[in-house]
Amino acid sequence: LEQGTGGGAVEIDDGLAEQTVKNLTFATVVLLQTATNEATREADADDDEDDAEGGSDEDTEEKEARPPYPWLFRRMGKVGAGGVGAARAAALRWSAATAASLGSDGFAKLPACAPALLLPAVLCADVAVKNVDEAHRDLAAEALEVMRATLPADAFGKAYAAVQRRITERRDQRRKMKTLEAVTDPEKAARARLVKNGKRAAARKRKIQEYRGVKGTSQSTKKRAREV
Repeated sequence: LEQGTGGGAVEIDDGLAEQTVKNLTFATVVLLQTATNEATREADADDDEDDAEGGSDEDTEEKEARPPYPWLFRRMGKVGAGGVGAARAAALRWSAATAASLGSDGFAKLPACAPALLLPAVLCADVAVKNVDEAHRDLAAEALEVMRATLPADAFGKAYAAVQRRITERRDQRRKMKTLEAVTDPEKAARARLVKNGKRAAARKRKIQEYRGVKGTSQSTKKRAREV
């Protein structure tokens, strides 16, 4: 799926993407269930140590801030947020399928998984995010509905708010970096603007070509209808 994201993104086969979602969802749920059992045993051991040593809850809160196997959520989130075609669709389906498989009990044991699963769907559903196909926006909205139905109302609200804060913080950070870069390194900022303008021009050209293709198909259909 990672082949469908980044600067050299390529379109992957729909059938392969669908099978990958099934396999990866199964593997993810098994890994998370194993992590849940291990976390429970570690929590029991930590509680015993805290009772004996008078430890604080800061370490426990730090552990709960990140989901198990963060590399998996990070990489799938990257595909869901910045992938193309079947790769992005597969990542969104994986988020919804994993959430449905975990269920409310799974999220109760692993609450940190909720924001990680929500992130790509929230980004794709946001109309302020550009270069997202309408089919992917619809799929992201469906994934959000699945997670809203699976999570308890308060848990979904907290996770959604956490994702929104994270997105806002990242956007603010990027704006500040661009502003600082324009002052400290004007040549690099100028090159970045050229690249951005090039991408916009390519996107406009692609839309024009798609429009011409649709228009040509429509005219051919009308011509055939007249001939009949």
